[in-house]
Order: sequence, then C-alpha cells, then structure tokens
Amino acid sequence: MKTQKKKKLFDYKDLESRLPKKILKTRKRSNFGGFDDEYIKRIGGTRKGRTVTLQGLTITGKKKCCTYGGNLIESMTFGVVLERFKKNPKIIERRGNRLFPTLYEDLKELAKCEFPDFKYNCITVNHNVLGKRHLDGKNVGMSMIVGFGEFQDGKICIEDKKDVSIVYKYDIRYKPLKFNGSKEYHWVDGWEGDRWTAVYFNH
Repeated sequence: MKTQKKKKLFDYKDLESRLPKKILKTRKRSNFGGFDDEYIKRIGGTRKGRTVTLQGLTITGKKKCCTYGGNLIESMTFGVVLERFKKNPKIIERRGNRLFPTLYEDLKELAKCEFPDFKYNCITVNHNVLGKRHLDGKNVGMSMIVGFGEFQDGKICIEDKKDVSIVYKYDIRYKPLKFNGSKEYHWVDGWEGDRWTAVYFNH
C-alpha cells in the first residue's frame, strides 16, 4: 500500500518573528481604502461621486482621470508584472521583491506548504488595512488570502453574488481561503491588534 505524503506544516510564528515593523505606504485605488480628498485637492483634482478629474486634457484630448486617489495604506505587491506604457512590454519583477526579499521568500514558502497546487504570479501584503467593500478589478480568476500577526477578529466578509443581504464571514488567521475577489464583493471587519494579510493572485 502506498503511504500518502504528509503535508509540510508552515510555521506562522517563524514568519511573524521576521516581519518588518512596517511596509511602505502606497496610495491605492479609492474603492479599497476610501478617498483622500485633501490629496485630491492638493493635486488640483475635483471629485464627483467616485470620479476624480484632473486639470487639463490628455494628449488625445480626453479628460484626465486620477485612478489612485485613495488614502495612503501599508501595502506592497510582490511577484511579476507586465511593463506599462511600452510598445513591446516585458515581464519585470515588482519592487517588493527587492525591498523585502526575506518576506518574499517566506510568502513563497507559505504557499508551497499551505496550497502547493494554487498557481499565482503576484502576492499583495496588507498591514493593518481596513479594506472597504470592493472588487479586485484587475485580478484574474481565483485568489487565495491568509492572515497572520497578533490580532483578534478582523474576519473577511464576502457578499453573496445573488443575494446582497447574505454575507459570509471567514476567520483567515492561519487559515487560507480561496475566493474570487474579482467577482465577489468583499471587505474586512474591524479588529484589535496587528493584522497582516497576504493575497495570492494572477494579474
């Protein structure tokens, strides 16, 4: 009889012992962290509802829209990305790989242990980010999310696609969850403590 290979256990405590105190603050899309109206005003923009328009026109004569008018949050993406605004774009490494190499290696090891069959090319790490109701518009297919750090509560809330009055709540601390963030509206409950999450996805 063939014995089944035992799954390698991932040591979350070991990962937590090597976490940086903080990661760089970046300005994400407003559907994730909410609008930063002071920043929008500072760059000469105006907001109407969820649309932020800048002064002047683009080279094609269209209105300039600000796509990153959200609040600053501690969030960093690792993996690879296709170059933007290039005629023949190349696949390049994201800057998170270089800035936090130890964390990047730990995150890849986590995936190898916890969900070895899940394919991904990007990992976004969020630190103490209270995500508002949103969709991950540029993600392709399923995502995997897992939480770590010393915190209580902070469940991920996922809205039922057919009935918005139904909300599923999941405890993701040390418990990876697979879901489709590009099609299922989701957000985060409040928490106490130091909350980290890693989202594995394809871009």
